[in-house]
Amino acid sequence: MTKSQHVNDYLIGVVSWMVSNLAMESKGAAPPPQCRRKMMMQKSLEKQNVVPVKWKWMFSLSQPAHFFTLVTSLYLAFLFFPREGRLTSEQPSTLTSLVYVACFATHFGTQFWMTFASGLVLFFSLPRHIFGRVQRCLFPKYFLCNSLLSAATLALFILHHPAANNSHELRVQIWTLLTCFLSEFSARVYIVPHLLEAMEERMALEENAGVGMEIGRHNPGPLANCPHYNQIDKRFKFYHGICAAANVISMACSTLHLYFLSTRLRTALT
Repeated sequence: MTKSQHVNDYLIGVVSWMVSNLAMESKGAAPPPQCRRKMMMQKSLEKQNVVPVKWKWMFSLSQPAHFFTLVTSLYLAFLFFPREGRLTSEQPSTLTSLVYVACFATHFGTQFWMTFASGLVLFFSLPRHIFGRVQRCLFPKYFLCNSLLSAATLALFILHHPAANNSHELRVQIWTLLTCFLSEFSARVYIVPHLLEAMEERMALEENAGVGMEIGRHNPGPLANCPHYNQIDKRFKFYHGICAAANVISMACSTLHLYFLSTRLRTALT
């Protein structure tokens, strides 16, 4: 064999090797049409870069949330166990009374509107993915706003009832407001981030399969037999159920406190 023949055989071998590798990569690049996982989810999650880079470390770790929980618990402990010089009830000022009533009224109104008006109307009026995007924006703000309002209501109530340990009725109201605050704050810090993550993963798979635009119902279509999708859907429903339970508990506590205020208002009006 001549030198040119060796060169030709070498070039033919190189070209055939490249063609075979490209064919293998093209066959292995496409995941199953009903269960494409990482690529679509990563692209959708990359769109959420709304946090500045210098603050991202606070959201990648759980320590800031635990620190805020510790500070809040210490503050509430100081309110529950006041100094000996502050054991007598104080006459609330008009300003603090206004802030207290405004915080509680805004809190209860937000709960009622989000639960019975906004959620139901949007679910039965918008395509499911559009409804999910709206809820993705509302859920964190809803629980954060309610946590702040319930914390302010609790602090103002305890501030003007330092001797609440002597009254069973006041103790019940303090524990009711505390339960309301803890349920909403825990849901915002520990549950809502996992809920939104599961929602993003599920919506990415559904968009890839061409489903998710039905109104007022959940129809997975061809994804009904996808194990990965069913696992994500189960995880989403689990976190969504916890958030719903936290919301129900907080609404029950707010209703109980509303009844307490109505009894005091009845005596004030007579």
